[in-house]
Amino acid sequence: MASASLLRSSPVLDKSEFVKGQTLLRQPSAIVRPKAATSALTIRASSYADELVKTAKTVASPGRGILAMDESNATCGKRLASIGLENTEANRQAYRTLLVTVPGLGSYISGAILFEETLYQSTTDGKKMVDVLVEQNIVPGIKVDKGLVPLAGSNDESWCQGLDGLASRSAAYYQQGARFAKWRTVVSIPNGPSALAVKEAAWGLARYAAISQDNGLVPIVEPEILLDGEHGIDRTFEVAQKVWAEVFFYLAENNVLFEGILLKPSMVTPGAECKDKATPEQVSDYTLKLLHRRIPPAVPGIMASFRIYTQQFNFCLGFQAFLCFDLNRKKLRLPNLIIETMSMFFDGYGYHGTSFEQTYRCYPASFIDKAQIENGDKVIMPPSALDRLASLHIDYPMLFELRNTAVERVSHCGVLEFIAEEGMIYMPYWMMENLLLQEGDFVRVKNVTLPKGTYVKLQPHTKDFLDISNPKAILETTLRNFSCLTTGDSIMVAYNNKKYYIDIVEAKPSNAISIIETDCEVDFAPPLDYKEPEKPALPASTGKAPVQGEEPPEEVEPKFNPFTGVGRRLDGKPLKTPLTSSAPQSKSTNLSSGVGSATASSSSSQVGTNRQSQGKLVFGSNANRPKETQKETAKEAKPEPPKSEEPKFQAFSGKKYSLKG
Repeated sequence: MASASLLRSSPVLDKSEFVKGQTLLRQPSAIVRPKAATSALTIRASSYADELVKTAKTVASPGRGILAMDESNATCGKRLASIGLENTEANRQAYRTLLVTVPGLGSYISGAILFEETLYQSTTDGKKMVDVLVEQNIVPGIKVDKGLVPLAGSNDESWCQGLDGLASRSAAYYQQGARFAKWRTVVSIPNGPSALAVKEAAWGLARYAAISQDNGLVPIVEPEILLDGEHGIDRTFEVAQKVWAEVFFYLAENNVLFEGILLKPSMVTPGAECKDKATPEQVSDYTLKLLHRRIPPAVPGIMASFRIYTQQFNFCLGFQAFLCFDLNRKKLRLPNLIIETMSMFFDGYGYHGTSFEQTYRCYPASFIDKAQIENGDKVIMPPSALDRLASLHIDYPMLFELRNTAVERVSHCGVLEFIAEEGMIYMPYWMMENLLLQEGDFVRVKNVTLPKGTYVKLQPHTKDFLDISNPKAILETTLRNFSCLTTGDSIMVAYNNKKYYIDIVEAKPSNAISIIETDCEVDFAPPLDYKEPEKPALPASTGKAPVQGEEPPEEVEPKFNPFTGVGRRLDGKPLKTPLTSSAPQSKSTNLSSGVGSATASSSSSQVGTNRQSQGKLVFGSNANRPKETQKETAKEAKPEPPKSEEPKFQAFSGKKYSLKG
């Protein structure tokens, strides 16, 4: 018998501790844990290591639980008898068909523990029940133990049988489609627990786990500590520490792959008959303290039973489904645990929790006659989502976070209608591309509240978008079909039978914003395929190169000054025949205000020149002179030889011509 050899190498308890059916609370100081012989090389026998790790992560996926529908034929007969039906295979088949064909079951359940008859059974439609579960992304499991029997030499305690022939049965279960296994053994506190019972439970679990992994099945390790008794929560915590220390000691001795197992611990609670009831906060603290002290971080999932008392209800929740929670969430408290799980599994009690978070299979809009959802960010959800949302105190309009947990891609959307099939959600195809989703993949939907957007920066994929005559008006019209924008997304704008994709480069005040009834400033970045035009090359300059940093001198165009007496035209055009003009002989000439006060040496030409230098127009030089002066001038002009060539008349040339010529 296996337990006989274990008494000699117990890591925690010793035979001397068990006296008349009672266990001492403390070990004698002389007891020392013997060191087990270690081999030079630890050999992992299982060839299914990668598959075991993947299966364990799938079963332990967040937000879903395990459905225990492993009732034996006898237990199933009791359920049928309660409604007046005989315990026949046909009736059991109909009952189990109802369980596995519930619409949307895969949104809530990640694994289902089956009885051996169920594993080989088909539904009433002739389809294998295993195939029905796999189509809903539910991993089939199998109960492999053979039940509890009395443990000889103990204080009316039990041990779990079923190791004989387990290897061949596990191989057959794997071939039939099962991918994980369940083995339940118990430890009773009122009856000890004796060292023999603890070691037998731990050794049986370790051997079962090793055999299951060798045949491709992920073992659920479950040493259940029974609630019977009047003991307090501290006694339960003490026994639980010893049991789990023993279990992991022998799991390591049997080279069990910790990354390929799942655990199902009991909550640390007082005995059912204890007068000092523990609060949910106390149960949470003690349970988390136990898990942190005893469970290695390599274990991918811990499946907690719902057999716990709540403050909201005066009864014990005995529904056989398990919740997976993460030890890294150190702020986890039992009331939150209860609220989340009850919102998932206990809608029949009229309790819906405080938030909405569900997992659905996603499909594109082409699967439903709602083509308009391709031109916006609205999705179509099942009617059950509306029922759940209606019972919550949520903000309107309804906005949701979409998360692909496989690659941690996140987007946001609104909702158009609640007419999808249960367990399914329809969304725009461009949104599925943003989330890297394929048809039938799972997407996590969570109700959120987003701030109103104040700024968004967009970047078109191509320059074609800039060729639209009025892109601003087209964009405003398109965004009326959107509820929110998320940084990193690429939205689709349809116009004139063409699809334009635009990236959300930046959004304020957060990475995800609501654009419903808000004034949002929009900025554009250059398109992805936009290239700056090349500047034309400058012509090579001749002559001396300018000094670096020195600007070349600007050429100053001479300003046109009319009426200067140098033969210029009024319109500024050059003369065809250049004229010679006499320059003034003197810029300063003494003039008198009286008549004939000019100096005798000054000629008439000098007078005219002086007038011109003062900026005056002289229309005929004799216009204002005295008659005597004019006569003298005429006499003096006689001896002068006549000029051979008289220049052509030019107006305003300063040559004493009259307007008549």
